[in-house]
Amino acid sequence: MAHLSPVEVALIRADSAGLLAEWPVVAVADTTHPLPPVLMSRWSLGLTVGLDLTHRRLTGAGAAPLQRIERPNGAGQAAVSVGYASAGGRWRWSAGVGYAAYRQAIRARLTRSGTTLAYVEQTVMGADGQPIRTLSWQWVPTDSVMGRQRVRATPVAHYLTVPLLTEWLPRRATAAGAGARWQPVLMAGLTPHILLNARQATLTQACDCETAPADLQRFALGVSAGAGVEYALRPDWWLSIRPAATYVLTNAAAEGQPARHPWRIGVTVGLRRNQAPKRAAH
Repeated sequence: MAHLSPVEVALIRADSAGLLAEWPVVAVADTTHPLPPVLMSRWSLGLTVGLDLTHRRLTGAGAAPLQRIERPNGAGQAAVSVGYASAGGRWRWSAGVGYAAYRQAIRARLTRSGTTLAYVEQTVMGADGQPIRTLSWQWVPTDSVMGRQRVRATPVAHYLTVPLLTEWLPRRATAAGAGARWQPVLMAGLTPHILLNARQATLTQACDCETAPADLQRFALGVSAGAGVEYALRPDWWLSIRPAATYVLTNAAAEGQPARHPWRIGVTVGLRRNQAPKRAAH
């Protein structure tokens, strides 16, 4: 049988007498082997999609007629990005690759001028006083045949985008389940545009509006800005909603055309994942 020390015997006697039940429990920190601090990952992956109102600013010779018939139109965008946060988490920088479309709506009413060759039906009175129906080709004024015609078209340009953004978080939220999950975010940066393809509207001699390849610059540089909020779904997953706008600083049109500066304004919804938190090594 193992022998007990005097201290162990005293504890057993105190416990049997019910004295230990009234002693307060005191937690003693292990200063010899403390727990390592939790390190939040600075790297993150993000996905954003958005729906915007897109248009363009035209300047130079020949811009006025287009400004009268072109209207804003809806278009989408999407991007994936990699982000890196500062040590305090208030600043975040991201670079990504995405897609953006710019659309306009052409709405106009046109009247052809001059004359055109048309197959005309006429009714004349014969010598006997009876009506006679005749069909013949004749040159007639256009307005009498065509009248005013409504033209509708949707020019569109598709771009590969490379968003380079800086974000500032005025107030950091806590992890999900540990308090406030919302945090505001401000964003600004540059967005280079690389043209994939574009279609423009052309008017044929028959007053029909057809689409044809548009002559645009292959590269354009835009500036983007926005503000919104992020919500912590989990400690490593964040949902964001941001009103944002992009304006193309450089001329997107080819030489010989009115200068074209596309812009877009709308709302983007994003999902961001931080690498799971981990303990620092001893």
